[in-house]
Amino acid sequence: EEQQQRNSGSSLGEVASHGGYLNLLRSKLLPGDMPAVAEVLLASSQVARAGLSHNPGMGPEGALVLADAYCSAPTAEARRIREWFLSECSIHGPTGMRAVAKLCLASPNLLKLGLNYNGIRDTDLPTLLSALVDSTPVQVVGLIGNEVTDEGAKAVAAALLKPSSCIKRI
Repeated sequence: EEQQQRNSGSSLGEVASHGGYLNLLRSKLLPGDMPAVAEVLLASSQVARAGLSHNPGMGPEGALVLADAYCSAPTAEARRIREWFLSECSIHGPTGMRAVAKLCLASPNLLKLGLNYNGIRDTDLPTLLSALVDSTPVQVVGLIGNEVTDEGAKAVAAALLKPSSCIKRI
């Protein structure tokens, strides 16, 4: 689902945005870049899909900076992202999951969340699952290639069975 093309631009002013998709894949994004990324996402009425995958330098701190900046929008209408692609961004641990939960809660129309290959562990799941299941319309969550054991899989399954869950595919 995520586009695999490489963004050759070196600044946000050169970013490719096609069909409502902001392509910042493999852009070597760092935590300090996240306020500008949020600004671009909030300023464009056309962008509904944010492709930030393959930016391991983002990490949990960058995800938190992104979430804080994205949440700074004065209205929910400005926060129109329906698909966050955050795979291979090294977003894990308590800080990373708080950041992802905050992004999800701030995205009232969120349908897809890609978190593949982030090093997410069983202990990271409660914060994430609570936000996704109880407070968002998200239907698809990518968790492939993380460090989730059978115990974590049971927690995911239990969350999916909750009546408040809209998730249809993990």
